[in-house]
Amino acid sequence: MTASIDDDSNTPDEPNAAAAAPPEESQPAPDQPGRWAALPRRLRMAIVAVGAAAIVLALVKIVVEVRDRSDPVDTAAIVKQFDEAEGGSDGNAETELASGAFVYNAKGTEYVDLLGGPLHEFPPEVVTTTTGNDCGGSTVRLKLFEQRDDELVLCATEEGDLSLQSFTTRHEFVGVKDETITTCPEATVWPAGLFQLDTRPKATVKCTASGDMVGTVPAVLTSEVLGHESVTVDGTKVDTQRLRISTVVGTKGTTTYGTYDNDFWVTEEGVVVRRTLDANVSAKTPAGQVGFKESYDLFLQELPA
Repeated sequence: MTASIDDDSNTPDEPNAAAAAPPEESQPAPDQPGRWAALPRRLRMAIVAVGAAAIVLALVKIVVEVRDRSDPVDTAAIVKQFDEAEGGSDGNAETELASGAFVYNAKGTEYVDLLGGPLHEFPPEVVTTTTGNDCGGSTVRLKLFEQRDDELVLCATEEGDLSLQSFTTRHEFVGVKDETITTCPEATVWPAGLFQLDTRPKATVKCTASGDMVGTVPAVLTSEVLGHESVTVDGTKVDTQRLRISTVVGTKGTTTYGTYDNDFWVTEEGVVVRRTLDANVSAKTPAGQVGFKESYDLFLQELPA
């Protein structure tokens, strides 16, 4: 049987003219501009500015995250160091406070609206050391972070009251340190016989505040006895006298103005079992107008033995 072969099988296919022809390139109209060039000049400039601002903000955020620190304090080490060097003793809530290293349960934050506005949340434990000083009163140092502390220097007057010699606050944001010192002439801020008082009219003294953020501005300090209140310490209620020391820094309506409200709950033995702060300050700095807010509430963990 002979195989049948189509004659077309040996004939090469003719090329398809349409398939073989190279595709026609799309050519823009001679005078057709690109989309970017077609935008109005002002709009292009605005887009560039927004993009640059976004890059700057991203870089600022990186700088803040890298440089900003809020390291917790080793409270146990500070207590041990104090006990080995100083030891504690009772005060009388009149001419001096009880000396010692006291650990507090803490809640609170501090915030500054500069360089992205870092917010620091205080650790659950902070420590205060209280010592007698050369002016017959007490020096109280509060350590909230390694980068954040306060120092309150109280001196005895001839009448047996305590006068505020100085109050120093130290902060650090994004590696930038700030220290403000408020100094006052002799005036009663911690009255004699504090624990026995029911209430007492406000006492006011004109002071001066100086610091990196606020410059040098007037400050007005007011002391007020608010009366007896119970505070629970480690499950036990203790009777305390509540004292408020408020400071107004600068002048309202100017570029530097702020308020600090410090409350102290003090036992008959001169132990501060609770302490609070509410601060709100705005000041003109080389970086512009800067706002700062801080609040905390500290409760003593246990009464001294």
